[in-house]
Amino acid sequence: MENGMKTPAQGANDLCDAVILAGGNSSRMGCDKLMLDYCGVPGITRIAARFAAVFDTVILSASRTDQYPMISLPHIADIFPGCGPMAGLHAALSQTNRRGVFLCAADMPFADPQTAKIIVEAGYESDICVTLDAEGRPEPLFAYYAKSVLPLAESLIHQGKYSMRHLLKHARTRWMKPEDFGAGWGKHMLKNVNTPEDYDAALRIL
Repeated sequence: MENGMKTPAQGANDLCDAVILAGGNSSRMGCDKLMLDYCGVPGITRIAARFAAVFDTVILSASRTDQYPMISLPHIADIFPGCGPMAGLHAALSQTNRRGVFLCAADMPFADPQTAKIIVEAGYESDICVTLDAEGRPEPLFAYYAKSVLPLAESLIHQGKYSMRHLLKHARTRWMKPEDFGAGWGKHMLKNVNTPEDYDAALRIL
C-alpha cells in the first residue's frame, strides 16, 4: 500500500502499541496505589497482563525504567520528567514505530483492552480518539493517539501546557460515547482508584 499506510482491517495490533501509564505520586492514597492487591496480584501487574493478552506490544511508561521490575514488559521513562501524562504520551509516541499508541492509565482496574481495540480502529482517520463517560466528560487516559500529535505534544510541553485537554482541543479528535460501544461498554470501565475509598469500592465490584 502507498507510503506503507495501514488500514483498519489490519487490526488494532498493527495500528498501535498499548501503553500503560504508571506515573503519578499516589499522594491521595498514601502509598503506591499501583501496588495495591487485586485478587492476589498488584494492580499494575493485573492491568499489564490484561493488555498483554490482547495487544501484541504493551509498554509500561513510568517515571523510572526500574520502578516496577516485576513487570516483564518494555519500560520507557519520560523525556520531559515532571510534566504529567503528557510527558508519558510524548515518550511513547517518540519511541513507537507504529501509527500511534493506545494510552491507558494504570490506576483503572476495570479498563478493558477489547474496548481499547474498538477505540483504536474507530480513530483510524483521526489524530485522537477519546472516550466520553456517561456524563459526557472525556477520559484522555483511555484513548488512542496517532503519532501525528507528537509535534503538538512537544510544543505544548515547551509552553508549559501539560493538560491533555490542550491536545484534545487542537488535534483532530473523535469523541466516542458509551452508546457507541453497545454491549461492550462497562459502567466501571473508566473508574480511577486514587483514594482508599476508591480502592474499597473497587474491591466490592470485583
